[in-house]
Amino acid sequence: MAPRILSLLLLVGLLSIWAGMPTATEAQVHPGRCPKPTGGGVCADMCKRDSDCRADEKCCFNGCGRNCMKAIRGSPRV
Repeated sequence: MAPRILSLLLLVGLLSIWAGMPTATEAQVHPGRCPKPTGGGVCADMCKRDSDCRADEKCCFNGCGRNCMKAIRGSPRV
């Protein structure tokens, strides 16, 4: 009886880990780069990853928290 319960608990644990893994879309990184923060921004995380934003935006640090910002395309300025 005990081995059956342990097997069931292991299965439930593995399923919960699998369910929490990001899908390919969630893990997607949008092209471009984030603009440099200019002072303090809103101190709240409005996004966690690029896939939380529109296709032309990235989830960027704003000086205090994170929010979706228009991605900068092209090579960086020197």
